[in-house]
Amino acid sequence: MKKEITRTKPENLAEMWPGQLDIFSHIDYAAGVPQAIFLITTLKPDGKVNACLHGWTAFNGGKNQYYAVMTGISRDGHTYQNLMRDKEFCINFLSPAYYDACKKTIEENKDDVDELAAAGLTAEPAACVKAPRVAEAFLAYECRLVSDVDFANEGGMRLIVGEVVRAALDPLHETWRNAGGADGFMYYMQAEGESGGIGRLEGVRDA
Repeated sequence: MKKEITRTKPENLAEMWPGQLDIFSHIDYAAGVPQAIFLITTLKPDGKVNACLHGWTAFNGGKNQYYAVMTGISRDGHTYQNLMRDKEFCINFLSPAYYDACKKTIEENKDDVDELAAAGLTAEPAACVKAPRVAEAFLAYECRLVSDVDFANEGGMRLIVGEVVRAALDPLHETWRNAGGADGFMYYMQAEGESGGIGRLEGVRDA
């Protein structure tokens, strides 16, 4: 028999930290659909690099058009503020070898910090936007902001659509075998905690 999950959070579903299920949907944890994770790079007002570890994104398009549709961008974070100011960003896909460095960008996120440098990663100039790409990324998308939507009607989380105007791909990852292998994309899934409560953001190190 399948477990039925409704839109309403069950009363006996415990949070692992206060407010967790005010930010994330309980369905995301219960279903645990893996998604690719990446670093969003933008520029802070002083020109230092901001890096945001993110997922919850779909990529699609048509003739001469390709888009990144990102949910879960916090209105109160640096990334959103930078996006609204500069209207551009880069999406950088790194292999699992850089998982710890990607996580470090969450810890080193003060206003006066170059978050890539603090994580031991390297910024490189983009071709079409001011925001830098990550040199270690095997795939990077340069994007311009198309729309910003309050998708949850609550004000806190935004749906951001960006048009991909340039892609930079390492030749070693042009085949599906490499892109989907141990040196390819990283994935996350919301996991149930050991205590039986709701879990945390976790990297899945292989495809």
